[in-house]
Amino acid sequence: MSVTDQKYHTAIVPLDDIYTLGGPTVFEKLQAKENGKKNLIVLPDHVFTTLNNLNETTTDDGAKDTADEILKYQDSNKIIFRNEEVSVYRISDRLDLAMTHSSEPNLINLEGKIKTLFSANQGVEFITNNSFNRVKLRNSGLKVEKSKFLLADATIVNKGIITTDNYDFQAKLFQAGEKGLSLNDFDPTKYFDFEDQDDEDKQLFMNQFIKTQGKDGNFKYARVVCNLIRKKERVVDYNTPRILLLREDEYSRVLTSGNKRTNTILGISANNMEQYIALQYGLLNPDVTLFFISGAQGSGKTIISYVAAMEQILSYNNQRSQFEKIVLFKPNNIMGGKERDIGFLPGSMYEKIKEHLKPFMDAHNHPQSALKGFSFDELLKHPRYENEYGKRMTIPKLPGGALLPQNNEAIEMTYSGFARGRTFSNTLMVIDEGENLTPYEMKTLIERSGVGTKIIVIGDPFQVDNPKCTREINGLTHAIKQYLPMPYSALLHLPENFRSEMSRDSASWHVYNN
Repeated sequence: MSVTDQKYHTAIVPLDDIYTLGGPTVFEKLQAKENGKKNLIVLPDHVFTTLNNLNETTTDDGAKDTADEILKYQDSNKIIFRNEEVSVYRISDRLDLAMTHSSEPNLINLEGKIKTLFSANQGVEFITNNSFNRVKLRNSGLKVEKSKFLLADATIVNKGIITTDNYDFQAKLFQAGEKGLSLNDFDPTKYFDFEDQDDEDKQLFMNQFIKTQGKDGNFKYARVVCNLIRKKERVVDYNTPRILLLREDEYSRVLTSGNKRTNTILGISANNMEQYIALQYGLLNPDVTLFFISGAQGSGKTIISYVAAMEQILSYNNQRSQFEKIVLFKPNNIMGGKERDIGFLPGSMYEKIKEHLKPFMDAHNHPQSALKGFSFDELLKHPRYENEYGKRMTIPKLPGGALLPQNNEAIEMTYSGFARGRTFSNTLMVIDEGENLTPYEMKTLIERSGVGTKIIVIGDPFQVDNPKCTREINGLTHAIKQYLPMPYSALLHLPENFRSEMSRDSASWHVYNN
């Protein structure tokens, strides 16, 4: 006999890791999907105690926010049942919350208790992202799943360019011509494979690219575009979404930067169409203010991001540059983990993390780079006075007559832990190794962006070195999942390795960091 008259669809037991990552969004995401049905979330006393302990010993906003949300339900007198074993609160028309009073850590016994107290058509389901806990619980005969709403699979980076071999689709694009193929009456499920994806993902996104094959076997690229609607410099909406084929002359990979047409950006050219698209429609595109660029080793993501960022802080012919400076964030996780750490390093912040900046220094000194004759360290110096990096910089003229910023350093380097409370306006923020930032850290950095700022996030979700992150839970993939639908964002994955054959062949060598 159920303690309430309510017949639930599913009784769900999220474990503590779900609350620490998702906080009260758990109550929003686990509601029953269909009208007329209701789920029940069960919060065992021992799980709540664990959340309390985490809140007291660590900075765990997820745990605290969960408790604060429950207090709201209690203060609003939303309790619908209470006895010596459980209290039940109404969250919404599609969800109730049951909090047990006894500290019963045995989840097998808990499942039986829930079945005794409540009636649920689909039974009891436990949710945890911890692989070892899922193995253990399933071995005990319990139903346990991952929290899909909190995870962003590493393969999300491939959504930047999707592929279709539907000949009719390419024919429709050619027929549409310069006007493009309107998305208002377009059903993408007819032309693209969205198998195993949620309904919200079965759509095209603004600034997404499509690689389409025709009957002649040739591939063409198209992009999803729209007209942005701004209010006081902020993008508030968009209209006229459509798909446009790239112009034929774009396959020669000649770039447009400001008012000039060029084969290179500060000496660096696009090696393939993916790099061209990343440069032209992401890194250099003023309408894309949040750009994610992903790729494995040797894909060129760092070098093209670096030269594109430098290009946009330079002024040509006494015209104002697009951004005043670059602010560079890079986590200091070490390949191989703590056992490879060389220990505490004395000196300034630059001296502590200089080794972590070597990829940008390599990009700066690339044999083809127009910047290689100018020291990377000089970019950190202020042009007007001495700072911690040395005497003031003498502003040089770079190739083409370009000038570095005259009122501030070209690159400000700061540790992500010092970002809270700051606002970066008219700045190009470069966040490297986004996969080694936690979702909370990435959110904190993106929150720092002010008016006139662009963010470039670089990363490879298949190479995670931070023990607090995984391929499914990291700052890069979580940010992509959050911002991919936004009309001001774009995503591009670079699939090709331009290093040696040895580097390319290492992709099939399956070894693990231990």
